[in-house]
Amino acid sequence: MTTRRDRSRRAAELTVERARYAAERAERAYGACEPENRLVARSLEARWEACLVELAQAEAALAAARQTQPPLPPAEELAAAVADLPALWAAPTTGDRDRKRVLRTLLGDVALRPGESPAGCGSDCVGTPVRPKRSSWTG
Repeated sequence: MTTRRDRSRRAAELTVERARYAAERAERAYGACEPENRLVARSLEARWEACLVELAQAEAALAAARQTQPPLPPAEELAAAVADLPALWAAPTTGDRDRKRVLRTLLGDVALRPGESPAGCGSDCVGTPVRPKRSSWTG
């Protein structure tokens, strides 16, 4: 879970870094422009201002991402919660979204392979669940 957070935060930081680089580059281009070339200077100034707007948006998105991600609980709390997973799952405060998040965190990959249909059921049994012959998971 921490690596996913780190990757998300790093992506936002890289977006800010790219926007900052583009704004600095646009500023250098505007500064290198001859004052006599008003048309060129105007277009370079517009490009610089657009880069500054993108930089401000990227910085705002990074700040919002940092504020919306609550800090992870200490390792001891996580270990205690995982130790009593059935109680956590059945708790009235645990919503479906939280249950899905727990499953995604615990199960990296699930592969179900179709097995035989239930006894006495041929191809005309619509709606009857197919029982998996073998299932495997990684987590």
